Amino acid sequence: MSTIVKLTRPIELRSASTGQVVSSLDEVRMRAPTAGDMADALDEAGGNMKNAGSLIRHLVCRCAGLSRSDFDNLALEDGMALIGVMTGFLAGGPQTGPMPSPLSSGHSASLQDGED
Repeated sequence: MSTIVKLTRPIELRSASTGQVVSSLDEVRMRAPTAGDMADALDEAGGNMKNAGSLIRHLVCRCAGLSRSDFDNLALEDGMALIGVMTGFLAGGPQTGPMPSPLSSGHSASLQDGED
């Protein structure tokens, strides 16, 4: 599965040796991440979720075929669009946070009409 993101400001791809612009991208195709992509991103973030920016940057760059420099120089709107696509790919992951007790009805106590 992949998603194409149209960029509001194209990326100029430069030669590593000369620094001259060799081409320009006005859209980026992002593929869904693999387990290996996630493992490498976690390694890049140092296994510390306080480094979530490094983790998401690594995933976006790897799955979109961008260098870190290209990502860092994106227009904010374009970067956020790519991050949004990536988080959409990750949304199918396991639920985190408190889980309701299987013995509860799923409803919490609430005020009845006329109660304060």
